[in-house]
Amino acid sequence: MKEYLSKIIYITIVLLLFSCGQEKNANYYFSLAVNEFKSEEYHKAFELFSKAIEKDSTYGHAYFMRAQILGLLQAGKDSICDDLKKAEEYGHPEVKEVLEKFCIEIPIDEFNKQKARFDFYIESNPERYEGYFDRADLYFDIQKFENAIEDYTSVKSIVI
Repeated sequence: MKEYLSKIIYITIVLLLFSCGQEKNANYYFSLAVNEFKSEEYHKAFELFSKAIEKDSTYGHAYFMRAQILGLLQAGKDSICDDLKKAEEYGHPEVKEVLEKFCIEIPIDEFNKQKARFDFYIESNPERYEGYFDRADLYFDIQKFENAIEDYTSVKSIVI
């Protein structure tokens, strides 16, 4: 019996050491990152999504989630867009719309044309929120956040 117990203890120790020594994969770090994200521990989540990407550089969903974390941490648009582009490159299904809305650069001529259209609509219909809302989105897209906030505030005062 004693010999049997020592074999079981030996096998248990070997299995324990073997399982501790196994390298963790990208999915493991991704799962941990999601938990940190849900707990609003964004810096930890960022590190863990980065670790998942380090383990699997083609992990599109990890790039997508890390881009969201970068947005929450108020990182620069370039770093957010870099991760979104990687997510698209590696086939993440939800990224296309976000990428098109957030990362497409609007040429100044196109911006001026759209803004003039919204300005005209607002002047013609100051009691309607649509023009303010569209112009706020336009300002947001080019990172003129103060102007966007002003127009979003106008939308709020009209709607409420």
